[in-house]
Amino acid sequence: MAQLLRVRGIERTTPGFRAELIRMANRLGLRPDAIAGVMALESGFNPQAVNPNGGATGILQFMPNTAKALGTTTAELLTMNATEQLKFVELYFRRTPKLTPGSRIGDYYLAVFMPAFIGMPDVVPIAAKGSKVYDQNAVLDRDKDGVLTVGDVRAVLESEIARASGVPPLEVDPLAQATPQELADQALAASASSSPQASRPLCFGGQVPPGLEVSNLQLWERIAGLGAEQQAFRTMLERLEAIARRLETVAARFDARSDWESEVVRRVEKLEEATA
Repeated sequence: MAQLLRVRGIERTTPGFRAELIRMANRLGLRPDAIAGVMALESGFNPQAVNPNGGATGILQFMPNTAKALGTTTAELLTMNATEQLKFVELYFRRTPKLTPGSRIGDYYLAVFMPAFIGMPDVVPIAAKGSKVYDQNAVLDRDKDGVLTVGDVRAVLESEIARASGVPPLEVDPLAQATPQELADQALAASASSSPQASRPLCFGGQVPPGLEVSNLQLWERIAGLGAEQQAFRTMLERLEAIARRLETVAARFDARSDWESEVVRRVEKLEEATA
């Protein structure tokens, strides 16, 4: 089992979301707790959250131009659940090269607030009182001196992570809502380490292959079951099959037209021979 810090609101998310968050962070080489902390501060993990000042939307509060750059729109984000939005969160962090495995926790918040300031000293000013940036984020000014600094922004996330570190973490099942391929790979690895008959072909017919120990039964049940992702995959296949049937109909019409054109050409050639 993996673990996540109990940042504010994370308990309202689904097990599948938390598992995918960890897998996403691992792919990025970043800290899942820090990314979760940013989401907690930005939206409370509400995928339908919309900021009236500028229209920032979703779990990471993407601005309209940012959403467009990621290949979506704020309107489309509102139709997605939190797990579906994670693919755009991952794409966003991939496009933030200044954020690295060695970055400070607070830099994760800078990555969505002002990426240009990642890695800069805490004393560097970002905005002063009277500016739009400051006035919309005055609550972040810790000492209320009228200057929003890099340290002020970092402190918001660092304080939340420190608070969450003081309570028991959430246990996360890394297999929750995993893709069928991920489950299959892990089933193969598990059987290879616990069964002398691991070289048997995998069977997805709902039966546990001979030699697979009972400790792996739940994993195979998940593969054979019809979870949310499997059902979505089935729906996609049905749609593809419908498209294939339509293409076959169109192809048949073209074949018929081709036969007709061939017959016309044959008759014209025959007429030309007769009149030659």
